[in-house]
Amino acid sequence: MCDPAIARQLEEWLRRREWIEHVVIGAPFGILALDPKGQVHWLQLEPAENLPELAEMAESQGWNSGTVEDLRSGKKLLDLELQLALGTGRKPQPQAAFCIAGDIGSLYAALFVLDESLAPAPAHSHEHFLAAREPRKLED
Repeated sequence: MCDPAIARQLEEWLRRREWIEHVVIGAPFGILALDPKGQVHWLQLEPAENLPELAEMAESQGWNSGTVEDLRSGKKLLDLELQLALGTGRKPQPQAAFCIAGDIGSLYAALFVLDESLAPAPAHSHEHFLAAREPRKLED
């Protein structure tokens, strides 16, 4: 993310989301975000040089050879480290990935929607908060 070209592309991608909050996490590497409805999203980030390690981890977890090759080539990412860190016991899922190319190297990213049990619920969402308030008025 220190590569200016990658930082610009990632910033542009983030602007197109409707997220109200997000935070970058170092391990597992990615962006955890909250949308207005209270849904939690995970944008997993993987440097190109980490793809073989991710593929090896998937292979050791029993994923089929097609999925392992998709991980190795950067076509897909697997949220294995996130699921292990959360400790929910949920099985990681592969998602289609995209490449963010920079001057120093490439960063691969894939978007995951986290289970609703990890979200604040619609009653506690930003959208609900705004709907429960009277419209703001400016005084002259």
